[in-house]
Amino acid sequence: MKFFLILSIIFTIFLSSCQQNKNIENNDFSIKKEQTKQQKNIINEANKDRNFVNQKIFEKAKKFYQNKNYNKALQQLDKYLSFNKNNQEIYFYKWLCYKKLLDLDKAINSFKKALELDKNYIDAKYQLASSYYLKKDLKKSLKIYLEYIKEKQDYESLYNIWLIYEQEKDLENAIDFFKKSLKINPKNPKALVKLWLYEFSYNKNKKAFLENYKKALEISPNYLIAWHNLAIFYKKQKNIEKYKLIKNIIFFLTHKDKNKVFWITGENKKIFDLIKNKNYKELINLTFK
Repeated sequence: MKFFLILSIIFTIFLSSCQQNKNIENNDFSIKKEQTKQQKNIINEANKDRNFVNQKIFEKAKKFYQNKNYNKALQQLDKYLSFNKNNQEIYFYKWLCYKKLLDLDKAINSFKKALELDKNYIDAKYQLASSYYLKKDLKKSLKIYLEYIKEKQDYESLYNIWLIYEQEKDLENAIDFFKKSLKINPKNPKALVKLWLYEFSYNKNKKAFLENYKKALEISPNYLIAWHNLAIFYKKQKNIEKYKLIKNIIFFLTHKDKNKVFWITGENKKIFDLIKNKNYKELINLTFK
């Protein structure tokens, strides 16, 4: 009997000890959990402070840039990068600054770093290509532009590819990319004029040349380069009547004070009145009839 009594007392003591240990463990766990929560709060607050400081630095850099103080802007941008090197926008602003300072090598390096952070950063590819173009490294520029348009086609990139092919004397590709750019922006008179100058010299298609010059002038009647090129065309075709007509149109378009012109008679008076009254539709029909 005594044996069972002693055994019962020992078992009760053991259970009590276990419960105390469990309570201690629970308390320790609660303390550790609370400490972890506090640590997270401290880290979150520190990150908030850092982000606030970084934002202030960035705002300061942008102000320096807007005031054309590019070197000081770069100092602030580098200061930002000492805290956070994974911000693509910072590299974009560095590129802008270096471009303004005509330091194209550093401008190119800025966008290379942006692309290292994200290979799909499509705008960086465009700016990288344009930087190589400014540096007159046409082969590298063309290569990157062609990669860029596989992902995104816009008027500017297609137009810039045309510029490169033009300088490389590759007229066939130049015409091809000009046509592609016009599909995106069909109401660009400069592109129309340039394209059909090429088309005429390349394909000798006089009808297409005149049709598209007409389109260009309908979009922009005051586009003097188009009128000048048209005059040269008619002169080369030995159509003196049309040549004189267009030279008079150019004269009246560039005459500053149309109210003081009173000595004009005949066909020239008709042209002058059409321009003065901005009746460009009839003026263009008269030119191309």
